[in-house]
Amino acid sequence: MREIESCKQKKDFVSALNLANKLVAIRSKARDWLEKALCLHDLERYDEALESFDRAIELDANDPWAWALRGYVLNNLKRYEEALESFDKAIELEHNNRYYWYLRGNLLNSIKRYDEALVSFDKAIELDDYYLWAWARHCAQQPRTL
Repeated sequence: MREIESCKQKKDFVSALNLANKLVAIRSKARDWLEKALCLHDLERYDEALESFDRAIELDANDPWAWALRGYVLNNLKRYEEALESFDKAIELEHNNRYYWYLRGNLLNSIKRYDEALVSFDKAIELDDYYLWAWARHCAQQPRTL
């Protein structure tokens, strides 16, 4: 895995994917499939990344990170309702993760469900008062008066 990270730091995503493919072929653990999916995502090969995220989830359906990343790639594919379901599953598995609430809020904001987005940003802030990204999105949702 360190070799994959080293390739990613050098922006050599093709080599990182080749290493991830080797891991999948040798071990085929959920984390290996996640790593492959992330490499494919970095290469903007979103449909293939989704297939790898789905395989990782088949192997470990209780990994909230896999569900959140699946939601992220579905959002990139503009499959918003499926993305929301994936974020909700991540939150169900790890309710106190500010980042999952933030991702959920971003998605809801992008599909103009502003009130629901605000609830998600508020939850992220409730979990971490210093979460600046959530504060920024929260403030952007508030009505402006002069």
